[in-house]
Order: sequence, then C-alpha cells, then structure tokens
Amino acid sequence: MIDFEEPLAFPLRGRWQPAGLTDEVPAASSHRVLSVEGRELIMAKVDLNCDMGESFGNYVCGMDADVVPHISSANVACGFHASDPLVMEKTVALCKKSGVRIGAHPGFPDLVGFGRRQMQVSADELRTMVIYQVGTLKTF
Repeated sequence: MIDFEEPLAFPLRGRWQPAGLTDEVPAASSHRVLSVEGRELIMAKVDLNCDMGESFGNYVCGMDADVVPHISSANVACGFHASDPLVMEKTVALCKKSGVRIGAHPGFPDLVGFGRRQMQVSADELRTMVIYQVGTLKTF
C-alpha cells in the first residue's frame, strides 16, 4: 500500500518497501535518491502529458503557451481532427524551446466533429492516415 502523505516518495530503509523495491539505488535516470530527515527516499519521475496544438484557422483551442512550462511531453494534433500546418509548426517550436518531448496525436479527417464521429475506413486507409499525419508532424 502506498503512503499518500509522501507522494512519489518511497522509503528505502523504513517500515515498508513496495514489492520489488530493494535497497539498491535504481540505475534508471528517471529516479533519484534523496535524504529527508535521515531517511533515504526514491523520487520517481512522472511524465506530465497534454494534448496540444488543437487550434486551427481563426479558432483558438486551449492555452498551449500557458501550459507548456508545466508539462514534460505533449501530444501534438496532426491536422485531421484538429490543428493546421501553422499551428503544428508553432506548437512544435514552443515544445522544443521548452524542452518538452513531442508525440503525435493523429485523428480521423473530421475537423467539424473533432475526430469523434463514426467513420468507416479500411485498415489500409487507417494505416496511411496515421503514416501521413505522423510524417507531417516529423517535418517540423
């Protein structure tokens, strides 16, 4: 059971240890060991992720510039369900400037329905839609 009074902190040598946790310091760079009040703690790194770049044309959706300083990764809309080429480029630049990792957020070609309307597409169509959108995002 996790002690929620110390979020993301796990005692190495204390009353309890989560299953599989040893006294060894983990090799992964996503963890660090701190000493607090004489106790050693492992601090886990959390990826705070956000969907971004959903504005298009004259329509502003979200507050990307305000959010980006607080996240570690972003799913950037790839133009089918939201976004457009200018917004994609601006969002990628904003993420790169802030050191935010970038992932693709592909969708169905449905700007009006925000990609949520039911569409009948073949497996080949779906595969090429994803390749097209991810490939476009990579160019920025």
